[in-house]
Amino acid sequence: MAAIRQHLKKANYHNFDDLVQAFQFYDKENKGRIDIHDLREACLQYHLPVEPELLEQLLYYCDSNRDGFIDYLEFANFLNWKDKMKSGLPEKTELEKMAESRKSSARSSSRAETTLDLADPSDLQPKSPQSAESTPRILQKQIDRAIGDHRTQSSMINAVVGGVSTQGYRTYGVPTIRTDLRAPRIKRVCDTKNYGDESDAYGLVNPSIFSRRGVQEKDFLLPRTKEEIRDIFTSIGVQMTGENFEELYNTAAAQHPKGHVSVESFRGVLDEIQAQKIATKEHPLAV
Repeated sequence: MAAIRQHLKKANYHNFDDLVQAFQFYDKENKGRIDIHDLREACLQYHLPVEPELLEQLLYYCDSNRDGFIDYLEFANFLNWKDKMKSGLPEKTELEKMAESRKSSARSSSRAETTLDLADPSDLQPKSPQSAESTPRILQKQIDRAIGDHRTQSSMINAVVGGVSTQGYRTYGVPTIRTDLRAPRIKRVCDTKNYGDESDAYGLVNPSIFSRRGVQEKDFLLPRTKEEIRDIFTSIGVQMTGENFEELYNTAAAQHPKGHVSVESFRGVLDEIQAQKIATKEHPLAV
């Protein structure tokens, strides 16, 4: 339906100077209105093959007052190219004068009679507050509402401020990563559940150097005893006296609310001391 309408709108814009000329092309018998047979003839002349069912639907969408015909106002609303085509009618004041003269039984010219048959002065409005040119008023019950007001699901549900909230919606299924279950201390081989302790897609594509040796990121954050911390750092070549180790361990424990020390927190204390030594060597007077 939208494609047919777009084709007819372009044909009107390229072949006629104003909407009155376009309307008279459809209304070849000068009835002042267009029926379904006129629409079919126009589509054939525009080389636009249309099914009879689509023509009926086109007439239904265009006919806002449901009289079975398309008048000038409905035609202008439905087939005006981006509101750029001129109405082809005189100003509203001139139409009002023609209507008054018609009431007084003074027959006007054929052009005036045709104009009065096509549009009523109440159907015209100025193009802008500063413009004297008139344009047909906008009809509310047209296909524009069906096409222009289309909204996607993402624009309605929690996508923008004021969107439909989904907090009260019932959820289905089980999440892939279970955050409601604690991971077992020893995981069986047949247990394929992801307790949130497995790597994500980024970790699979870019594994760390520790994962090649079976060490995961969580292993650096687990709280460990003083003996474990000393054995780990001694094994990688960190030389510390017993007094220095106690000082470093107590500094790392003071940074945790429960006094836990992990490999990561102890390594952070070592890095801070190393940075202080480098700064002292570069600026000895700063001490």
